[in-house]
Amino acid sequence: MRTFLDCVPCLMRQTLDAARMVSSDTSVHEQILREMLGWSAEMDMSKPAPVLAQQIHRRLYQLTGVDDPYRAAKEAQNQMAMDMIAPLEELVVRGKPVINDVTMVDAISTGLTELVTVIDNGSDAPGTVLDDCSPLFRDKFENADLIISKGQGNFETLSETSANIYFLFQVKCPLVAEQAQRKMGSHILMRSKEWKK
Repeated sequence: MRTFLDCVPCLMRQTLDAARMVSSDTSVHEQILREMLGWSAEMDMSKPAPVLAQQIHRRLYQLTGVDDPYRAAKEAQNQMAMDMIAPLEELVVRGKPVINDVTMVDAISTGLTELVTVIDNGSDAPGTVLDDCSPLFRDKFENADLIISKGQGNFETLSETSANIYFLFQVKCPLVAEQAQRKMGSHILMRSKEWKK
């Protein structure tokens, strides 16, 4: 799914939200937002929005020195997930912190690594950009009989692949709502339209 013009304000809002999590200094917020606004004039709109968010968050980390501004929020979400987890064979997490996505640190701190095999995808994109993922992850992905993919970013980056994927996410964007043919705020379990038996 490519980036649409309506994605740009959302990316800038996400930038400002993350900046506010790492600093209370409004001059830092302004510096980060101004830099990202300048950069947005050159961004490649043919790529999915999570690829652009990945670049924004990489720069945010460089500017602030904070590698995981969402740490506190993730700890609360991780505990909630542990309370609901069902038996799994394998779990894939993000290679590096980005937004509120689970990383290996989260998997270890919640005890997931004691319950299932956990690998990271080698990427810091807020979605699964296969070209940016590790060879180990790509091999597991290509050879999986079934993939359950959680999160809107994964839908945005994987919805046009030919793998047997079930997407599980909440629609948070009107453009994704249109693509998925669902209402804003809907919770979705959807099979990949591109999968061929």
